[in-house]
Amino acid sequence: MNLRKQPKLFFIGVGPGDPELLTLKAVRLIKSCDVLFVPVRKKDSTRSIALNIVNQAMDLKDKRVVYLHFPMVKGSEKMLSALSPAALTLQEELSEGETGVFITLGCSTIYSTGGNLFLALQDKDIAMHFVPGVSSISGTAASSGMPLVFSEEKLAILPTTYSMDQIESCINNFETVVLMKAHSCMDAIMKLIKQKGLLDTSFMVEKATSEAEVIHCLRDMPDGYQPHYMSTIIIRN
Repeated sequence: MNLRKQPKLFFIGVGPGDPELLTLKAVRLIKSCDVLFVPVRKKDSTRSIALNIVNQAMDLKDKRVVYLHFPMVKGSEKMLSALSPAALTLQEELSEGETGVFITLGCSTIYSTGGNLFLALQDKDIAMHFVPGVSSISGTAASSGMPLVFSEEKLAILPTTYSMDQIESCINNFETVVLMKAHSCMDAIMKLIKQKGLLDTSFMVEKATSEAEVIHCLRDMPDGYQPHYMSTIIIRN
């Protein structure tokens, strides 16, 4: 009989920036976990926006924290390959019977680093669970002062890795279009929105809900403006 106690891993969304948007379940699991896994963009770095959010909500002084490097690459196959070292480190650090928490910005189920790590760990002997959080999409809509959709309207959410033709197709077919990580091709996006005559009804929010939040109506956006990478655009027809 195999009496091995399977380790557990929770992918937890910590919200877009405001620590008061952390869910009660997120707080409970982070406080009680054996090890906290934190994604970082640079190797050997300890800087993490997600961890900063958590630190504002609770004391992590005695918590075992493990930093996992997530390189910025495009393409699902390249991403899975790049995540192999992080996945291996997590397996080594999460012992039999322990509970781990991996924190991620926004909601853990929407374009999250946790989702990518989940794919890399699917064939491992770890019980994995997702805990949703307030998404940057919801945070951006709230900050702009408008609901995302009304009644029977349609909503499209996509990253700006899509072509401008694909984004234009969404604008033509959906009442509201949300563009994630808008910093990567801001000039092309602005040109398209201007061509569609939607500058007055389009907004961009940088670092939504955080103390450093900046809200823009795209009509007033200066030419050549380069936003923070945590930027989301909402286009309304």
